[in-house]
Amino acid sequence: MDLRIPAGIEMDAYPGDLEQIFSNLIMNSIRHGFGAGGGGIMIDARQMQEQVEIIYQDDGAGIAPELHRKVFEPFYTTKLGQGGSGLGMFIVHNLAHGVLKGDIKLDSECGKGVTFTLTVPAVTP
Repeated sequence: MDLRIPAGIEMDAYPGDLEQIFSNLIMNSIRHGFGAGGGGIMIDARQMQEQVEIIYQDDGAGIAPELHRKVFEPFYTTKLGQGGSGLGMFIVHNLAHGVLKGDIKLDSECGKGVTFTLTVPAVTP
């Protein structure tokens, strides 16, 4: 894992909810993106005035563009019956939008990994 988070970023948010978001993103990379050989994860962040942007990337299998709209739906999984509940990314979406009052966007294509961009207020309302 490559962390590129500079010193000086300040947030007043819910650390447990941020932990849950990253736990789900990392587990999805492991379960869905990486093969037996593993893969790499990079997390970057920057402060933009009153918001913090956190970029999560992996170099895994990626997600076909036609599936992007389904990723945040409840119970959508490509691993049904193999340990996947389909709730991880639904939880990520709900925490980002509902609790943290921010946004999360997906950018990916097959064979090129995934990028999730989480943008949240530096001070959660």
